[in-house]
Amino acid sequence: MQILLGAHPKISTSRETHLFDRYIVPILEIRKNELSSEDQDGLKSIFSNKEYNFFLKMVIREVMNRIAARKPGASIVLEKTPGHIRHHKVIRRFLPRAKFLYLARDPRAVAASMLAARKESWGQWAPANAQAAARQWRVAATAASRGLVQYGDDYRWVRFEDLVNAPQETLSGIWRWLDIEDRRLDLAEFSVEALNRARGTGEAWSPAFEPRKNFFREGKTDGWKSELSRDDIATVEATCGELMAAFGYALSSLSEDNAAPTDEQGMPPT
Repeated sequence: MQILLGAHPKISTSRETHLFDRYIVPILEIRKNELSSEDQDGLKSIFSNKEYNFFLKMVIREVMNRIAARKPGASIVLEKTPGHIRHHKVIRRFLPRAKFLYLARDPRAVAASMLAARKESWGQWAPANAQAAARQWRVAATAASRGLVQYGDDYRWVRFEDLVNAPQETLSGIWRWLDIEDRRLDLAEFSVEALNRARGTGEAWSPAFEPRKNFFREGKTDGWKSELSRDDIATVEATCGELMAAFGYALSSLSEDNAAPTDEQGMPPT
């Protein structure tokens, strides 16, 4: 979806920056710990909170400006780092005009994708089992359904399945939400096959530049039915049941116990 949206002349994007989860949020945590400590070392005696936040805002603004500069005429910067969903309050604090677009996907398909990634040399970040994958999905889905909704019209979610089955209509809806003109794309140019043929070519900052083998998979909506075991399907459905329904995903007949657990990993919406 990022690559498709980035094809619009008004949208400039780049690879995942991890701007907030790797840089801004950890720096804010350091500041918080410094202020709560009796130790006077560090920057707390040099900069006030206002000055400290000002410097961080300048860094954020510079990152956004550099992404925007890659496409003259662009009016929107699209930043996609999945882990940023946990830090939407910080993002909104520094970027008060930010909009949040959440791409929902069937958690069974997400689990299948993550387990496939785990088998690759580049995929050691991925969870090792269906239970861990399902919990990651539930945390993100809970953040979207309970956290991002507070931003009203500045929040929108779409389903991966709709993007696959009706790509032009789905994209047009997003562009209307962003208040930019509709644009018809040659979708074949952005197919999984085309992305894999172009593997490792182009500009290194582009999200379409991907040298990792098997990074772009087939993109099927129901591949999980043959990729996951019955036990794994049951595990995912038991972990994600209520939230699946909230995003329009029906439970299969393969799971005997579909009750959604409620633990510290994330509660389903009420």
